Amino acid sequence: MKCPYCGTENLSTSKSCARCGRPLGRVTSEAGDPVKARPAFQSGPTRIMNNRPRDLNEKLTTEEVASKMKTDYKRCSMDQSTKVLDGFQTLLASLRKKDIDLNGLMEKAAKTIQQQFRIRWVAIGLKSHADDKFRYEVMAGFKNDAAEARKKQVFELSDFFEDKKYKGRMISEYTKLFLEEDRPFTEGAEVTFNRPMLMNSKRREMDDALEADYLDVNIYGINNELNGWIEMSGTIMGKLPDAPTMKAIEVIAEIIGEAVMRVQNNRYGK
Repeated sequence: MKCPYCGTENLSTSKSCARCGRPLGRVTSEAGDPVKARPAFQSGPTRIMNNRPRDLNEKLTTEEVASKMKTDYKRCSMDQSTKVLDGFQTLLASLRKKDIDLNGLMEKAAKTIQQQFRIRWVAIGLKSHADDKFRYEVMAGFKNDAAEARKKQVFELSDFFEDKKYKGRMISEYTKLFLEEDRPFTEGAEVTFNRPMLMNSKRREMDDALEADYLDVNIYGINNELNGWIEMSGTIMGKLPDAPTMKAIEVIAEIIGEAVMRVQNNRYGK
């Protein structure tokens, strides 16, 4: 049912508008005669703005226009998709600094991914220019023993693009999926997971996430050089991340990639 005051669509069973709070149904004129509901911005003798009738000949002030846009902006910030954009803005703001705090940026990114997308655990790793090896730098959602075990792990470039040690399946240019049934970990690496006792469970639905399932999202540099990766598990609901979540985290990987390149330029003169 469309609200006759602000034009918002509501459920047919609703008695009041979800947006402006006014009663739904037929509008009664001052004379007491029922009249048909009219959308808020339909042409006619009056129009609604800021919850009060306004004559079409009355001039709008710039303060009123700005006030309405500010109110709409605040309401929009409660939407989940807008919260995701807020997370992007926070990370991008870190790139405006002359001296980028790369570790701080990655910590913000890990927490954003975990909180905004309800991911169980997140780890971000980078390549070391000292030996061209890859190691975890930042982790969120891990138990202490699992985190300590991961800090000891060292990876080669081939580990990300070949399936000899870690069998996975490319989902996109950035994201690779690793499923527990393929045992995408080396012997003894079960301790790097939070709940190794839950491993070897049965997958009952296509989108179920098992304990040892994870996804790697590549962090690229110049000429598609692999500079690092974001690793994440399933959601706290026990499901694999959906496509919009993967796309959003790929954007975060690009933001981190830009930060890495800027730090490298400053540090190594690349």
